[in-house]
Amino acid sequence: MGIKTLPEKCIWGKISDIIYCAAPKSIESGEYPDAWYQGEVSFNDQFWKIDIKTGNATLMLDPISIERGEEIDGIKLTLDEGENYLFFINKKDSFLWKLDLK
Repeated sequence: MGIKTLPEKCIWGKISDIIYCAAPKSIESGEYPDAWYQGEVSFNDQFWKIDIKTGNATLMLDPISIERGEEIDGIKLTLDEGENYLFFINKKDSFLWKLDLK
């Protein structure tokens, strides 16, 4: 699979074999996860849908590649009841974001 992230940057889907994760594009050397928790470093995340049964991972969003080139360090991932949207907070500015899953 090759995707490395912290457990709190993921959420289980309603289907038990699916996980949605915010995963850093790269991780600099450092004291993790402490440096991240203390705000000494932040990540530039991509958003992935991972099927843990098959190991297939699908890139859903790379915020840098969208129009504004936003850098996002995703936290507090939440799904709506119908699993149509993934909501998360950008740790860098505390703004709420919504990702359309359908």
